[in-house]
Amino acid sequence: MRRKYVQDSKTGILHEVTQRNRAEPRAPYVPKEFQPFQSQVDGSIVSDRKQLADHNRRNGVTNPSDYGSQWFERKGKEREHERLGQTPQARKARIESIKRAIEQQGH
Repeated sequence: MRRKYVQDSKTGILHEVTQRNRAEPRAPYVPKEFQPFQSQVDGSIVSDRKQLADHNRRNGVTNPSDYGSQWFERKGKEREHERLGQTPQARKARIESIKRAIEQQGH
């Protein structure tokens, strides 16, 4: 029979993991209490998470807390590239404009 060991990070001693140790129950997940609110989109009262998900789907909206800070940083960079004309689409449009100008000049 195979045995499984876990090393204590402080002492470095190996402890055998028994079936009983692995099956210890874990604390249940308790979500944060939901605070009901009135939607700014359609005026309805949203009183739980399911209603919020249905509301967002129905109205085509989302909650900023659904996105991490990395998402906002990435989108900010994308907007800056669009503003400066540094996107692949902008480059392609410039190339097409140059080609048209060359053709109009008879070259």
